[in-house]
Amino acid sequence: MAAPDRTHYDVLGIPRDADASAVRSAWKLHVQAWHPDRFGEDSKPEAERQTAMINEAYSVLRDSSRRAAYDCRLAADEQAARPEREPARRPARSTEPQHPFRPSAAPVGSPMTAAPAPPAPQTLSQQLSFAAADAWKLVRRHPRWFAMAAAAWVLVIGGTMVMHLTAGPTLPAPATANVSHSSIVADQEQLADLEDLAAQAREESAKTDAALQQMMREDAARQAAEQAAAERAARAAALQAKRAKRKGSSAPGTSAGPVRSRDGRKIVRVMPSLT
Repeated sequence: MAAPDRTHYDVLGIPRDADASAVRSAWKLHVQAWHPDRFGEDSKPEAERQTAMINEAYSVLRDSSRRAAYDCRLAADEQAARPEREPARRPARSTEPQHPFRPSAAPVGSPMTAAPAPPAPQTLSQQLSFAAADAWKLVRRHPRWFAMAAAAWVLVIGGTMVMHLTAGPTLPAPATANVSHSSIVADQEQLADLEDLAAQAREESAKTDAALQQMMREDAARQAAEQAAAERAARAAALQAKRAKRKGSSAPGTSAGPVRSRDGRKIVRVMPSLT
């Protein structure tokens, strides 16, 4: 697949390592310059086409994930198109640019107008310097990825420190153990005293609970006995009243027993009925 003639970076006129602020500034500048309202009827279609290309480039480059995918696809296209442009035979490696271009045709600020890439580093210091530069470019291009990696590193280090601090003290050295032996014995004695006090408190609490339950049972038994006695008295009174009522309904009066007069005759005294 051939590499595109104009990339999104060429459309916005920015280098490929430009950060998000540079991308936004270039987009604002170009979209204002190519706004269709600033052109006549003849040039308006071209202005609309340029504006669409500028907006498309900005929509891709402002998103870090879409920009990374676009960079990978662009690098693959350029790698696939490079052997077609190289000559068949070349006696020695040339330091000249492989892709000649016309400076007038390249947009301002594009990678084609920048200085040629430096030769491959030969020493270790040069390799380290170029690796650091590439890493910094990667950080500027994908700040979100760098922030996520830094946050993960901070969480790992912080979690390790927190676990180390909360794991408890380490075993003391023999000299420290000998010195603090008396304090350890005193602490054990205090702990034993506290356990004895706790056992006594539990026993007292159990005794108090048992006495309270006994009192409650006695009160309940007394109340039950009183209630039973009251019920028996009520039933006896009701039965007596019922009997008295039944006797009163059968006889108009009640005999009070025989009474003798002075002359010796019996007189039966009848009491009037209450009903």
